[in-house]
Amino acid sequence: MVRIGLLNVFAMVAALAAPRVAHYRAEIRSEDGRSYQVRIAVQTAGEEWRKPSHTLDGELLKRITLDRAIPPGSTYDLQYTVPGTGNRARIPLAVPEIATQGTPGSVRIETTLPLGYQIAGDMFPVFARNGSGSYAAELANIPSEVEFEIAASGQADLRQRWITPAILSDSAVILFLVAASLGRLFLRKKAGLWR
Repeated sequence: MVRIGLLNVFAMVAALAAPRVAHYRAEIRSEDGRSYQVRIAVQTAGEEWRKPSHTLDGELLKRITLDRAIPPGSTYDLQYTVPGTGNRARIPLAVPEIATQGTPGSVRIETTLPLGYQIAGDMFPVFARNGSGSYAAELANIPSEVEFEIAASGQADLRQRWITPAILSDSAVILFLVAASLGRLFLRKKAGLWR
């Protein structure tokens, strides 16, 4: 019994010492809405990361490896460009093949759009508008991609803003719950159980 407890303690200590991502910052910028420059800064914690590698999920799954070990507490950068497809952007992020610390806000993704453009419709993750053309999302873990649709400021129509798959599915669930509640009330009244 004591041996199992000690093994758990050793496993927890080893997990704390293992290399992990302390902070992950991704800056996504576009000057023209047709291509996106991605700059990622990663700060590590724990032990030295001996074989740094990342997964980049674009059209084909790619693996990015670094040629040197990363000392604990170090920060390194990755940069690449992703082409856009019309007004829809799907931007893969390089995900380190080690765990994050999982604390809220340890992952921050900032997106800057061309002057005069805004995010319209569904997006992943959910971004909050910071200022003119700037959006940010803070997460506990790293998503493999960022997706959003852009439109000229003031040009996003009703469909782009409100008739999105997420809003339609949420509305369907709410409508179902209201209908089920009303149906239950009707059946209880008909059975004489409702006073």
